Amino acid sequence: MSKFFQRKSVVFVIMIFVTVMIYVAPAAAALKAAPLNPDFVKWREARETAANAKALSATQKPNYGYVPSPVNWSHLKGVVYSAVLDSIGRKSASATLPVSYDLRTSMPPVRNQNPFSNCWTYAAMAATESNLIGKRLASSSDIDLSEWYLTYFVYNDESSLKPGFTNSSGKAYYDTGGNDWKAVALLSRGTGSVSGLKVETPVRSEDVYAPNVMEREWKLKNALYLGNLSANREEVQIAAKRIQLVKETIMAYGAVSVGIYWDNDAVNNEKFAYYSGNYHYQTNHAVTIVGWDDEYPSNNFKEGNRPKENGAWLVRNSWGARWGDEGYFHVSYEEGTLCNVVVFDTVSASDDEKIYQYDPLGLVAFFGQEGKNEVYFANIFTAGAYEAVNSVAFYTTAPDQPCEIKIYTGCDGSPVSGKLAKTAAVTLKAPGYNTVELDAPVKVVKGERFSVVVKTSSGLTDNLIPVECLLPGYSDKATAEQGQSWVSFDGKNFEDTMVSAAKAKANVCVKAFATATPAPAASSGGGCSAGFAALALLALVPIILKKRS
Repeated sequence: MSKFFQRKSVVFVIMIFVTVMIYVAPAAAALKAAPLNPDFVKWREARETAANAKALSATQKPNYGYVPSPVNWSHLKGVVYSAVLDSIGRKSASATLPVSYDLRTSMPPVRNQNPFSNCWTYAAMAATESNLIGKRLASSSDIDLSEWYLTYFVYNDESSLKPGFTNSSGKAYYDTGGNDWKAVALLSRGTGSVSGLKVETPVRSEDVYAPNVMEREWKLKNALYLGNLSANREEVQIAAKRIQLVKETIMAYGAVSVGIYWDNDAVNNEKFAYYSGNYHYQTNHAVTIVGWDDEYPSNNFKEGNRPKENGAWLVRNSWGARWGDEGYFHVSYEEGTLCNVVVFDTVSASDDEKIYQYDPLGLVAFFGQEGKNEVYFANIFTAGAYEAVNSVAFYTTAPDQPCEIKIYTGCDGSPVSGKLAKTAAVTLKAPGYNTVELDAPVKVVKGERFSVVVKTSSGLTDNLIPVECLLPGYSDKATAEQGQSWVSFDGKNFEDTMVSAAKAKANVCVKAFATATPAPAASSGGGCSAGFAALALLALVPIILKKRS
C-alpha cells in the first residue's frame, strides 16, 4: 500500500473516531429527581390510609378539589423575589401601592363548581380571564372559558399524544381534584383555553359527558410561580415582602390563583371574612385573589379567632354568586394556609402555530446532580413541514434565573451536532413556565432535525432540569424515546435522558413553537446537514495530503 493511501486510511479512521466522540457522550452519573413535595407525600399517604379503611374518617375535612402537585418548590422558602414585572399587562407595578385595589367590576360573573370537586379549574380560568380582560383582549361581558374542558381531559386522553393524568383516587374524574400545575400542563400543550359557549358545563353528575376535541382559542404564555403567602408569624418581614410582590403582580397581570385550607368553622358568615388561625392544615381548595384592602378591620373576622392586624385579600370563590358577598369574601393577610400563588399570563392563539413537545403531562419534577449548579438541557425535534420557529418555552425553578437558548439545525446526533442558527440570552424574573420569543425566526425544512438547547444556573438549587417523567399513580402515561431529550453539564458532552434518568421515562420540558412558511421553489437551495458537511470535508482530505506529499 502506498504512503498516500496509508495516510488517507489513518485520517479516515481518525475522522470517524472524532465524529463518534462528538456524537456519543461519555456516561455520566445518573440524574436524580428532587424530593417530592412534602405536601404531596402527606396527601398521598392520607389517601392510601383512607382507601385502606374504605371510608373517610368522620373527623377528616372535606376536599373541594385541590390536591398538591409533586413538584417541590421548598428551595424557595424564605426567598423574596425582586420585582417580577417589567411594566407589562394591566398597569406598571409601582413602589407605592394603593391602600385598596378591587378587580370585581372587571371580572366575569362568578361561577359555581357545585356539585363537582374541580375548584382548581375555576381558579385557573378566572385568573386567565382576568389577564385577558386586563390586556383588552376580552371583556367581562363576553369572556367565558370552559372549566369543564380541563376537568374532563385532565384524566381522560385527548389523543395518543395528549394523554390524561393517572386517576388513582377511586373517585370519578370530576371529583379527583387537581392543581395549577396540572392546569398549566394542559394549557401549555394546547388543551384549552376554549369558550364555555362551545363546551356546556353539566349541572349534575348524571349529565357529565366527553366534550369534543377542539382547537384552543387562547395560548398560555407564562405561568409564574410566586410562592406561598403562608409565612409563619416570626417571618413577618418576609411575609410583608411576599404580600407586596403579589399586589404588584395583580396590578400588572390581573387576578392570581391561590390555594387555601377551607374550614366552614373559620368564616364569619355575616362579614364573609375568613381566618383559620393555623399553619399546618393541608390545602383543600383553590380560589382567586382579585384585590386587597390594607385597612380591612381585624374585628370583622370571627370572634375568638381573629388576626392581630388589619388587612385582607379580596378573594373570588367558585360557589356561585349567591354565596358570600355575591361570590366573594375577604381573607386575612395573616391566613397561614394561603399557598402556591400562580399567574396565568395568556395571549391570543395563532391558528397555524405548531407545538413541538415531549411533555404533554408537564412538569413532574426538577432533576439534577448534586453540586452541579450549571446545567444544559435540550430536545431534538423533527420538522413536520417548512416552518419558522419563533419561540420556545420551558420551566425554571428560581427567580432571576439566567438562561441562554441556542437553536441548532441539521442535527445528526447530539443536540449540538448541527449548525448553530440562533442564540438568545435572557434572565427570567420568576420561576414557573416561561416563554421566550426569538428576535428573528429560525427556518427549518420538512424532515430536518433541529434542537433547542437551554443553559441555565442557580445558586439556590442543583435541581435545575425540568422533566416530565413516570411517577406511579400520577403520570403513568408518561412516555419517552431515545434521541428526544438530552442533558449535559459542560455543554459539549450530552447524554440521552433515557440513559441518564434510567427507568424514569423522562423527557425534558422544552417546547418549540413554529408557524408554516412557503416551501422553497427548487430543491437546490437550503443548507447542509452536519452529516453532509462531514462527508464534504472528508472529500478534501486526499487533496490536502497530496499537496503535502
